[in-house]
Amino acid sequence: MKLGGIPWLVVGIGVVALVSAILSVPVWMQNRYLDLMKERVDLEKERLSLEAEISKADMEIRQLTSLSRVEPIAKQIGLGFYALPTKVMEIPR
Repeated sequence: MKLGGIPWLVVGIGVVALVSAILSVPVWMQNRYLDLMKERVDLEKERLSLEAEISKADMEIRQLTSLSRVEPIAKQIGLGFYALPTKVMEIPR
């Protein structure tokens, strides 16, 4: 039997395919959501790791630029804190 020139079998297969596609969308969305949440957790771990690395680098920089660390080196190269500044370059006015 035909339905407007289209066989019933073709219509039946099309309806089954459409229904199965519609019913599989929520499962696909849930799987995608879970994948995104896993990716978010991984990125959060990476962010925390990078923040810890930045914090460690900042602490190291503060230690290296502390006055107690710079003062002996400054005395060796003649940069006293209370000495008169040495003119390095003439600035035209």
